[in-house]
Amino acid sequence: MLSNSLQLLDSTHAPTRYPEVDLFSWTKSLVTQISTNAIYGSRMNPFKDPSVESSLWAIEKDLTQLGSSRFPNILCPKGHQARMNFFAAFKKYYKAKGHEGASRLIQARFELQKSYKMSEEDIAQCDINVCLGLLINTVPATFWTLYHVYSQPSLLQAVRTAITSHVQVSADGLTRNVNIAAVAAHCPLIDSIVQETLRVHSANNSPRYVLEDTVLNDKYLLKQGSAVLIPSSELHRASSYWGATADDFDARRFCAKKTSDNKKPGSVFRPWGGGTFLCPGRFLAKNEIIIMFIIMVLKYDMETLEGRPWLPPSHHWNLTASILAPKQDVRVNIREREGYGSTCWKFEWNQANGSEL
Repeated sequence: MLSNSLQLLDSTHAPTRYPEVDLFSWTKSLVTQISTNAIYGSRMNPFKDPSVESSLWAIEKDLTQLGSSRFPNILCPKGHQARMNFFAAFKKYYKAKGHEGASRLIQARFELQKSYKMSEEDIAQCDINVCLGLLINTVPATFWTLYHVYSQPSLLQAVRTAITSHVQVSADGLTRNVNIAAVAAHCPLIDSIVQETLRVHSANNSPRYVLEDTVLNDKYLLKQGSAVLIPSSELHRASSYWGATADDFDARRFCAKKTSDNKKPGSVFRPWGGGTFLCPGRFLAKNEIIIMFIIMVLKYDMETLEGRPWLPPSHHWNLTASILAPKQDVRVNIREREGYGSTCWKFEWNQANGSEL
């Protein structure tokens, strides 16, 4: 995934090729390409066709209606047509044996589905779930991370300072090597910013089934057989757990070492779900956000058009997403970081245990 990130950030998706962009739209396209190249293989990735990318996001927009309507072609025609386009593209992908050059995830899914005698058409249709799970939350989380850091110059500087000790500079000063795994492991501020982004912008509901009659706070009776939804946004904004600044973005909130005095119950931080129902892709998603985050802050400067104030967009409420997207996009200028125009950046992911992205 790191190699895909670097390849795209230095290609036609490079910020400096399009210095004036809508930040969310640009992030959406970039993360879509990075993630799907890593999963489906860069050579035959269906998302190399821009119409497939736009089809997926049209499906996401109409997902509730597509899942509940008996007549989607009438009630949500754009989403229905987008779904048909998506099915056709992935049917073509499997027919051309594109999965043979894909990640082990896609290969293993294909083998399992074939073992149950699923047709390639049915397999292709099931990939909507893979793509939505891969992207629907990672894209807005990456956007909000970049937004919070670049909209606060002092925080941006603090992040760059924190990373400096993990940057190895060549003797001539022209090459800088960065081990992103080391940065992620040893810079608490980096992890705290991502965690806080997830806390502030998460709105998932965890469903639970009541196994026996239960009384909460000597007041509320939950009857056996009932369904309960646990809204993360309420827990994430509860001042009783997070203090008087619960509604604010505090980049250093998660930097403090856990003690008996400040340790919070695990149930009050639920961007990945909770209990036995944790997102299986949470490590991949978080590392993807961190990779994009670190590469961007080291290589690029970003500011709003004409130096206007960064006005926080409101949330676009969506029943199908855990991390809410912005309702309004943010128009920005992106350029190579001042003073580093001739620098050759080299990024790697190198952990002691040899794991890779």
